[in-house]
Amino acid sequence: MAEKTELLGAYHAAALAAHPGVTGALVYYRESVADVELFTSEGTGVSYRRRDLTLQITVYADGGAARTAGSVSAGSGGDFSVVRGLAPDLEAAVATAVDLRAAPVVAPGEYDVVCDGPLAGIWAHETIGHLAEADHHLGDAQLQRSLAPGRRLGPSMLTITDHPGRPGARGFVPVDDEGTAGSAVELLRDGVVTRPRLHDRSTAAAFHEDLTGNARALNFRHPPLPRLRTIAIAPGAASEEEMISGVARGLLARGVLGGQTDRAGFTFLPAECREIRDGEVRGRVRGVVLSGDVLGAFAAIDAIGREQWRGDTSASCGKQGQNALPVSSWAPMLRLRGIRVTSG
Repeated sequence: MAEKTELLGAYHAAALAAHPGVTGALVYYRESVADVELFTSEGTGVSYRRRDLTLQITVYADGGAARTAGSVSAGSGGDFSVVRGLAPDLEAAVATAVDLRAAPVVAPGEYDVVCDGPLAGIWAHETIGHLAEADHHLGDAQLQRSLAPGRRLGPSMLTITDHPGRPGARGFVPVDDEGTAGSAVELLRDGVVTRPRLHDRSTAAAFHEDLTGNARALNFRHPPLPRLRTIAIAPGAASEEEMISGVARGLLARGVLGGQTDRAGFTFLPAECREIRDGEVRGRVRGVVLSGDVLGAFAAIDAIGREQWRGDTSASCGKQGQNALPVSSWAPMLRLRGIRVTSG
């Protein structure tokens, strides 16, 4: 505890001292450890230790009419080393907050948007991920038709899967909270819906489909629900330079401050955005809010990066009062054409 307090305090002090324009800093660290023992009437017995930690550092600067901010986000399934050595990330967050003071507010309109891996992962989680949770399909014929197997949603290069994850990651779920072993569920292959639902036992029975290992509960006080684990967008063939060079008027969006969906539309707040003009990345713009139709956004994808980001951030998932459930994402960069941008 002393080492953690010293390290986090040092980050806070470094942020405040980094630049005269910095007016505040918030360091939020959360760590949880739970011993889980699960026994079922089928004879399954599972005992393990569940760990999760997240760190969010937000640096604030005086932007005149609006306060500006930069952020650092990290997380893991219990590995504290991800919290160490973040000085370069903190310097970048300070630079973002300070530079945004002079950045223009984005002009509303439609833009081609190049998203980095962390933002693309959250986009997949909030769109196809939540749409695929099978309890949403109960009694919703429209959603069932929208995700009917064989329906094309996106380009042939787009494949998205929900995985049990990998050891040490926040979204690692080898066995779910109903005792079902985790398996990969391919939601989209080559842009076409393959398996449209992630199940707990009750929804699998209702749809007469196989269990998927997605029954997750925040803790023993809550019932397991169909929840995401690690959402993964398969890599494509484009380099970052190729994606940017193909944009006449657009944005390069990195990281995420927040995102949500009502399963019809989505809204995202990137952590940082720069203008792209005639294939060149230019200065920062502020106040960017990305929004659009959930199903329509899949067709907007026309390029996928060749490098898949596999990291963890402090982003967690909430559902029916069960906050904040650890999740992970694996995603390359994405380019989406004609995304609606407003200022906020």
